[in-house]
Amino acid sequence: MKKLVIVSILLLCAGAVQAGPIYDLQIGGAYVEGEYVLVPGAVVTAVATYGCVISEAPYGPGNSVWVYLGAGHTAQIGDLVDVYGVYDEYYDLTELDVADYTASDPAAYFLVIGTADVPPPLVVTAAAIMADPEPYESSIVWISDGFIVTELLTYGEWKAISSEDGTTVIWFDDYWYDETVLNVGDCANWGLGMWTYSFDDWKLEPFADGFPLTGCAVPSEQQSFGHIKGLYR
Repeated sequence: MKKLVIVSILLLCAGAVQAGPIYDLQIGGAYVEGEYVLVPGAVVTAVATYGCVISEAPYGPGNSVWVYLGAGHTAQIGDLVDVYGVYDEYYDLTELDVADYTASDPAAYFLVIGTADVPPPLVVTAAAIMADPEPYESSIVWISDGFIVTELLTYGEWKAISSEDGTTVIWFDDYWYDETVLNVGDCANWGLGMWTYSFDDWKLEPFADGFPLTGCAVPSEQQSFGHIKGLYR
């Protein structure tokens, strides 16, 4: 997303040690579109057909970015990588483009240099992430609220309202998740997946097991974070 005003509370939440090229790109405004960005020693935290998410220490808000690799890439979760790509705002989603560089420019690259432990998802409430969504762009997040499905939309999207505050609505999408199992009124314990921006809306792309249906008491408080980490892949 285009850079927004970053409030002081974000700086407190992100911690004292924030420096890194992804953070500089996402939060610091240190790059302009079309500029090459070198990210050394990042960890692949999610993989999709045309790219992946990479995250850098200290693995807080602002420390993840989508990398466009094109079809047929071989990135895997847990890869430790050096990435050199072109900064692009693809329909307002910040990305590093490794696939579409021109022959006259320096060749972008996505180099696997080893493997690393995958950092745990960022824990956040629905109200908190919607109050300041941009720092979480492309992050792997665990939205700890319970949810009630309120609307099934086209193109595999749905809306769910937080059962914790009864007001915050989150959009969800079906990249990894089979939304055909859902019905209006279904409840889930929490949402776990990639926070992204597309078609003018912030939304969560839950993993295949990242929107677990439950009885509509929605006992989300019974789910420990250790249990969530055990499900994360």
